[in-house]
Amino acid sequence: MLLDQFTSISKFNLYLDLIAKDPKDGYHFLESIFVEIPWGDDFRITQSEQDSIIFNNNRENIEKENTVSKALRLFKEQFNIQDSFTIEIDKNVPMGAGLGGGSGDAGALLKWLAHRYTINVQDCLEIAQKIGSDVPFFLYGGIALVTGKGEKITPLENKFKKGLSALIIYPNISISTKEAFQKIAPYVTSPKIHLNDADFLKKSLWDIDIVKKINYNIFNSKLEDISSELFYISQIFREKLLPDVMFMSGSGSSFILLYEKRVNLDKAHKLLGHVNPCSAYITHF
Repeated sequence: MLLDQFTSISKFNLYLDLIAKDPKDGYHFLESIFVEIPWGDDFRITQSEQDSIIFNNNRENIEKENTVSKALRLFKEQFNIQDSFTIEIDKNVPMGAGLGGGSGDAGALLKWLAHRYTINVQDCLEIAQKIGSDVPFFLYGGIALVTGKGEKITPLENKFKKGLSALIIYPNISISTKEAFQKIAPYVTSPKIHLNDADFLKKSLWDIDIVKKINYNIFNSKLEDISSELFYISQIFREKLLPDVMFMSGSGSSFILLYEKRVNLDKAHKLLGHVNPCSAYITHF
């Protein structure tokens, strides 16, 4: 019996810094600003006799124990749920893109389960933390200040000035999050800024000039060490597509190109296919 159909969301990091590593568990403490992208993977959930997770269009590259299976298992264990489900997912968000596709899937499922069983979604925060550092954000969405190991979420109002647009480009290159963190480890020091004290958080609107001041990604700053190919592609995008602001999301490999004028975004989108074979998504603020 079909129970529901819905689509998850993804994210990009407007700001991302790693400030220390916890010697107890090896996870990094971070300071970040997450921004929701209204684009994700398509879910279809049916009641069944046993749990089953099916990725319709991406089976070979997804491990048997994945973010969705963990979310389902941990939720059922914590809240003593006996029902079983078949969860079919059409993957739209590329893996290894820095857009939080897998984390967004886990968050979407936890929110759906919480609603189904009349559980406060905040009671799923501990489960989300166990799945991955990005997952807690997806219980909230929107724009948020994310600190700690990803579990401290401070929602922010929609601060982007109306008219700003983003061209999100996945250059058909997958970056291993684990390997990216290993390469960036020598550069993890004290934070570049303390977000809680940052003046821009007090601004009612973020225009393109403020966004330029906010934007930082420790992975982007060491991109040539992480992937020389991505570094080369980033130079082409910057030169040919002329964004007002450009940065990599998360540990890569997607690039976020922000435009103040819609006409400039449209020109870049039309030119993109001639510059690099890739996938792209557009969102407006």
